[in-house]
Amino acid sequence: MENKELSEKTELVAEEPVSRLPVTVIGLGAMGSALARAFLKAGHRTAVWNRSARKADDLARIGAVRAASIAEAVSASPLVVVCVLDYEAMYEILEPASDLLSGRVLVNLTNGKPEQARKVAAWVAERGAEYLDGGIMAVPQMIAGPHALAALQRIAKRLRDLSRGARNPG
Repeated sequence: MENKELSEKTELVAEEPVSRLPVTVIGLGAMGSALARAFLKAGHRTAVWNRSARKADDLARIGAVRAASIAEAVSASPLVVVCVLDYEAMYEILEPASDLLSGRVLVNLTNGKPEQARKVAAWVAERGAEYLDGGIMAVPQMIAGPHALAALQRIAKRLRDLSRGARNPG
């Protein structure tokens, strides 16, 4: 059954600026919850999902939309951020909804080895989605804090330079 609230809050409007597009956060441990809070604070419509549904309670109280299933979570947004324990958990969670990844961007913040990242990049590409692999080297309290913004502003141009001519490593 489709979650009506989720559909209403996450419909894309063609003229909506990219900075306000919906985002989905999958995995609501300390770091995933911090990421979801940062997206909400920035004004993004944010859908959340966790295997233990109660972990979404606090986020739902501050405006996040609780997805009833992984399929609803993936379908809710063009940008899907995964922050779970390991690659095995990521596959276990996403496989049932993998046919819904097409046309989306999957950002995987699961730590692992480069070989695992390449394998996931190929898996995601086979499903018609784009992939970005990353790791977070911070504690949840640092997410969207004042020091993070200052550092990002200092290096933003250099990071953009890194993406020029980028190619899929898969």
